[in-house]
Amino acid sequence: MCENWNYKQLEEMIQKRAIAERIHAEKLIARILFLERKQIVSKLNKIIIDAELLNIRYHDYITEVLAINSYTDSINVAAEVVDNNTKVLLESIP
Repeated sequence: MCENWNYKQLEEMIQKRAIAERIHAEKLIARILFLERKQIVSKLNKIIIDAELLNIRYHDYITEVLAINSYTDSINVAAEVVDNNTKVLLESIP
């Protein structure tokens, strides 16, 4: 959408973030498989698509807040069960 609206700089930023997020997902899935668990990627948060730039940025912000909370919870669980490798992996994801 940003490309269609000629927001080139924002489009580039979103593309770079999407690539980084894919790399994070690959690392997490690899860790889940290493721990011999199933990764369930079909139960993802709802994706909200909007035609207003401010709404898009707002939804991106909310998604990031939820992700930070989820990572924090997961780091705490990894610490509780003394899974330091998972804890370090989760802490390394910016």
